Amino acid sequence: MAVGRSRTPTAAESTASNRGQFVMVLDDIRSCVARAPDAIAVQDGELRLTYLELARYASGLAAGLTRRGIGQDDVVAVYADRSAELVVAELSVLLAGAAYLPLDPAHPA
Repeated sequence: MAVGRSRTPTAAESTASNRGQFVMVLDDIRSCVARAPDAIAVQDGELRLTYLELARYASGLAAGLTRRGIGQDDVVAVYADRSAELVVAELSVLLAGAAYLPLDPAHPA
């Protein structure tokens, strides 16, 4: 490729790159659970989730998604305000092997 020129990644390359990023996020969470399970991972007002609690909640939801047939190459819409529950939902989608599409309730229909 010539210097100064760029190309748009193919869909397969883009998907592979995104999966790599998802794996890194999951590896980071697993590392935090192993290193400091009782450290606060998410705080939303009075609600505080430790890394271990976050992992447990997300794993349970991911299992439910998997039972419903969600997996690799699926995109799951997540409709929620910024909250601890949003973090759990997004992490669970990644654990199920899918990608999430965040939908903000504050945006107009």
